[in-house]
Amino acid sequence: KLGYLTPIVKDRFFLTETLYAYARLIKQIAEEKGKVSVNEVRDKLNFGRKLTVQLMEYFDRMGFLRRKGNDHILRDKNVFDL
Repeated sequence: KLGYLTPIVKDRFFLTETLYAYARLIKQIAEEKGKVSVNEVRDKLNFGRKLTVQLMEYFDRMGFLRRKGNDHILRDKNVFDL
């Protein structure tokens, strides 16, 4: 209710400020390369593949990213700007 935690899937939550930090990292990669892959994000965040896919799908649903084949491209880079 206070907005400190954001659910990305059922039973998995992130601190909202942490999601913004992840969005900044993904945005940086996407702006450098024009796209970003699950593997790149997984390696940068040192997450497992399942968690990384859940995070990327959350960003897709929020309108930040759009999946294009095996990659994701920025849909609206301002969605997670503070």
